[in-house]
Amino acid sequence: PTGPLTYAISLTSGLNMISVPLKPTTSYTAQTLLETLGGTLIIAMAEGDFVTYLPAFPGTGFSITGGKGYIVNVLSGGQVTFTGTGWSGASKPLLSPESGPVWAFAVGGRLEGVSFDAGTIMVAKNLRTGAVVSDRVGAVCENWFAAAWVNLDRRDVVRSGDRIEVMLKDPTGSVVAGPVVREVTSEDIRNAVLTLNFEQNQMIPKGFALGQNVPNPFNPTTSLPYQLDREAHVVIRIYDVSGQWVRTLDMGQKGAGVYRVHWDGNNQAGQAVASGVYFYSMQAGPFSAARKMLMLR
Repeated sequence: PTGPLTYAISLTSGLNMISVPLKPTTSYTAQTLLETLGGTLIIAMAEGDFVTYLPAFPGTGFSITGGKGYIVNVLSGGQVTFTGTGWSGASKPLLSPESGPVWAFAVGGRLEGVSFDAGTIMVAKNLRTGAVVSDRVGAVCENWFAAAWVNLDRRDVVRSGDRIEVMLKDPTGSVVAGPVVREVTSEDIRNAVLTLNFEQNQMIPKGFALGQNVPNPFNPTTSLPYQLDREAHVVIRIYDVSGQWVRTLDMGQKGAGVYRVHWDGNNQAGQAVASGVYFYSMQAGPFSAARKMLMLR
């Protein structure tokens, strides 16, 4: 026949194993195929491993090619019609819907406002089964991670109520965030994805540090960042350019993490201080450091 061909497949609600039956005029990506199918995740096999793409990812993801099977999860079943031409050398289109067991399930999320080492790994463990999956942060999209349990024998890999432990490890294997434990809900099962984002205050830093205030110069408030790699009592003191004490910000006992304390530009008596150069120091256990800042009223 001449002209484009059409091929319709029927998807079941939930997990499906499919291949794209026809080569479209514009090649599919993980993103556009998910949009076409109304899916919540797509998983491809690459170099003996499973690569997961989620709709929230900002990039287009991996390319879709003929003759390869992809695991997709859709919320609503129904017929999908593809238009295009035959794939060169591709085998018969594959459709293998499966209801019942959750035989593919992903853990995905992102690092929100977090700087991290190249090679940082997300590790997820099902505490019921002991099964572990991992993914390098940023492998598919910057700051994002996603890894999936897949059982091609169609046996369930997760159940509602399972507890999933998630942590981040640096390239040396040291834990830099978590572990965080989340219980799998019925909504997670429906989407075949558990989403978990890591924020700055969940990261475990390497060492103690006192950062530069932001903004600087400032008027009248500013934020003083600091980090701890273990629990410590934190005290921040502010002095004027002559070395006279201005204000003490006693933060009390703090656990490992990244923090910010705000200074409102007032002295210990609650009075506004004048424009000029100020210094702030931090004492946390044996650690001490100081930095300079400028107020311009």
